[in-house]
Amino acid sequence: MKSPIKSTIAQFFRLTIAKKLLLGFLSCGILTILIALIALSNLQRLNEINNRIIKRDIPLAENANEMIDTLLAQELYGHRSLILESSEIEALFWKRSDEFETLQRQIADLPDSANLSLDQLTNLHKEYNHLYKIGFEKRNTFSSSAFRDHDQLMRRKQEKLFELLKGISREARKDQNEKSLEALSIIGHSAFWTISGLSIGGLFLGIIIALVITHNISRSIKQLELSTREISEGNFDQLPKIHNQDELGNLSRAFQRMGQRLKQVEGEREKLIHTLQDALMNIKRLQGMLPICASCKKIRDDKGYWNQLEAYIEEHSEAEFTHGICPDCTKKLYGISIDEDADSKKPENV
Repeated sequence: MKSPIKSTIAQFFRLTIAKKLLLGFLSCGILTILIALIALSNLQRLNEINNRIIKRDIPLAENANEMIDTLLAQELYGHRSLILESSEIEALFWKRSDEFETLQRQIADLPDSANLSLDQLTNLHKEYNHLYKIGFEKRNTFSSSAFRDHDQLMRRKQEKLFELLKGISREARKDQNEKSLEALSIIGHSAFWTISGLSIGGLFLGIIIALVITHNISRSIKQLELSTREISEGNFDQLPKIHNQDELGNLSRAFQRMGQRLKQVEGEREKLIHTLQDALMNIKRLQGMLPICASCKKIRDDKGYWNQLEAYIEEHSEAEFTHGICPDCTKKLYGISIDEDADSKKPENV
């Protein structure tokens, strides 16, 4: 049973030359498309990472830091308002509170904001504002110890807010660094090595396919050339043995039929030559100078014997003799004159 590789190679050699070339170009084209798809995929991934960094991580870290600054400004204006009992400074406190909430809503609009502790942040900030609101309302009735306890409570809320905001900023910076490293190291190196490997593999594959196709074609052409030389020299048994199913295979089979036909024609020619030679051998011809007697007309043969003219000609040719009397001899022998045009008349008194 043939192995799959040998069966595939056999199927490949049965293809026409045009299909072999098309298959070679198609393989290189598929590799080129694959390389392009991998490159585009890596570029798409890189674009996604950059978008995440630009649209989420950087704004998240910046908003968290601004919220920390806003919270510090709130603390500053809140303490001043409590100490100075100024409604204008208190208005600045609530203005900073509105800025804090605006930044919080901006964070909520960022991608993947569900993983952030925004609800906890909102509740802590409301509790923080509520403590200041109570302070603003009861600042005239606060004793020093009660104010100190209230102030410590506000500071603990503030520290929790700071801790939560710093955690958000830290996670954003960490995610940004991880994505940057992924873009630089993982995607960059993998794309480089993958595309390089596929490019080198495609180059070797193209060379191998070209060598296989050219070797198959050149070997068939050499066999046809050798067979042409042998047939031209009369060796009709040296026929090309090309089993391809392509144009060269069709040409080889036509060449074989032509060689077999030429061999048959050559055999018929040889047979005809032998037949003609045998016929020539059976043809007797008289040639050369024949010694003949001037009086009796006998002919001398090669052995020196004198033979009657009729006997010699019959022996050396296919001619046969019949006898008659010519007019001159009739007149000479019988004294009768016979008209030459009346060959059918017989002499009288014979």
